[in-house]
Amino acid sequence: MAEALSCELPSVVPREVTVLRMPGKVSVLTAASSGKPNKIYAIDTGNCNAMSLGHNHDAGARLVNAVYNTLRSRGINPDYVVATQKTEVDFVYRDDHGWHFVQSCLSLSPPETAARELRSLNDIMELHKDVARLIVTLNDDFFKGAVRAIPLWY
Repeated sequence: MAEALSCELPSVVPREVTVLRMPGKVSVLTAASSGKPNKIYAIDTGNCNAMSLGHNHDAGARLVNAVYNTLRSRGINPDYVVATQKTEVDFVYRDDHGWHFVQSCLSLSPPETAARELRSLNDIMELHKDVARLIVTLNDDFFKGAVRAIPLWY
């Protein structure tokens, strides 16, 4: 029995074994990672249902998780941002084209949801003028000022 417990672990963990990822938090003013992640995303979205504490499965949280996994599948390692106004942007990343700020929500139809999501992106805009701003929803597809909303399936 002791021999079975003393086996060596592989140096590279297979992707199937990794079930959670935690992005870092980014300071908007310095664009440096704070190193204090507090968001967790499931790689296998079936775990969201299996690990849920109740029967109320939050579709909005699942959509955010799907957006995160989509970004990761494209080789993007996003962080998230909390602006000085205490608003939050779900994902931020930088590539050859510059900074990208991405919000995600089920729908922008309720006016209070649209106001909240746009406020977060506008608060960031005050600090970073030339950024791509995107909102990923279930079905919305439009431009509003400098913000583009696209459906998840786009």
